[in-house]
Amino acid sequence: MAARCLGRRRTSPRGKPGRAVNPKAGLDKVFVSVVTIELRAVGSGTELTLRHEQFANTEARDHHQQGWTGCLARLEKAVA
Repeated sequence: MAARCLGRRRTSPRGKPGRAVNPKAGLDKVFVSVVTIELRAVGSGTELTLRHEQFANTEARDHHQQGWTGCLARLEKAVA
């Protein structure tokens, strides 16, 4: 099964999670990319395949790679 979600996400470098911030402040970049997540039953578990592509440049790709690596490591730990 593959899922595709179209939408927008903006992250402001200001404030801590849970705090309201001005969404127009500090946002000087807009980027478009595609995230594809596939879930497949494997034995008694689930295999997750994540593909994030169509970055504007290698810098954006590298930053997202670091973010996804950390996110997936936390997910793996949470479901273990």
